[in-house]
Amino acid sequence: MSIALRKLAEIKLREEAEEKKEALIPLSKLVIGHPDTEMSRQTCLAIVQYLKRMGLPCELKAVSAEATDPAEEGVDLLYVEVQVAEPLIDIPRMFATYVPNRHQTQYFQLALRQLGESRNWQEVRERFWSLHRLCHDDLLIIPLFQLQDHFVYRRSLGGIGYQPMTLFQQVERWDLKIRRTVVWACLTLVLSQTSIALAERLPWEIDPYRTLISVDVDPSCYADQAFLNGLLEEIQRQRYATSGAIQTTEARAAAVPLTRWYANDASAVDFIAKLDRLGIGPEEFDRIQMVSLRRDGDWEVTFREFDTLTRSWGGTHQVRVLQRKLLPAAILRLSYEKFMP
Repeated sequence: MSIALRKLAEIKLREEAEEKKEALIPLSKLVIGHPDTEMSRQTCLAIVQYLKRMGLPCELKAVSAEATDPAEEGVDLLYVEVQVAEPLIDIPRMFATYVPNRHQTQYFQLALRQLGESRNWQEVRERFWSLHRLCHDDLLIIPLFQLQDHFVYRRSLGGIGYQPMTLFQQVERWDLKIRRTVVWACLTLVLSQTSIALAERLPWEIDPYRTLISVDVDPSCYADQAFLNGLLEEIQRQRYATSGAIQTTEARAAAVPLTRWYANDASAVDFIAKLDRLGIGPEEFDRIQMVSLRRDGDWEVTFREFDTLTRSWGGTHQVRVLQRKLLPAAILRLSYEKFMP
């Protein structure tokens, strides 16, 4: 197909030259610009080899990774790498960056606006199909590959986050949860049984996270002090059974209602001031996890975490459980899953 299209283009150029009684201008060398990275270079080399088999002379030119206009870089084609994390946001931004308005048809611009006005996911899907078809028919853009990046990290490295979009996305939160002194392990083959027993009694070097779980019980729960004490004790027991010495957790009854701190605009400064007034020094804990319980048939658990080191809030999360005895496990599951190392 590519060779046939090239032949048709040559025929059309020859016919136009004959009509104008001009000499046929030979096809010039095609220049492909690419960012100066190994992956971009290897990808463009494969494209060049393919085009050369069609009889199209090509050459590569390294350009800035921020380049957006082929004409400004003096190239015919510009190879770019675009990261699309949220299509509804990133796709319009990509076209605005790499395809100027003068190269966008009115139909394509209308499709972009309609995409942004979608009211449900069914409309989003259908309008993306329409946008893809118009992009294929009308724009000077060639989609090539979709790549999925992977990386490997040690279990002892915390703070990676869930499915980060870039390798160093949360580097300021990276932390070695457990640091172990294991030099003696290399000598185990030559140590006597007595020496091994002594070595096994050497303590692991552990920096546990200091976590305060503050529990607020709504009157709708009709809970007395005995219920609250039993809940706090069970949280402590299950916490140690599941996380051991990685975390030191102290579960307390909340001194004040926690509802205001679940708001999106909750002030970290005001929260620190409130802790000071309650006699809780922020330096005593690495994380403060707030839990509120209310009951409307089921038990509703609301959770939010505050990082005392970075003075930042995590998101507000809710789960529901059917039975009271499941509350400690539900609270700890939120504590572990939403934990922000």
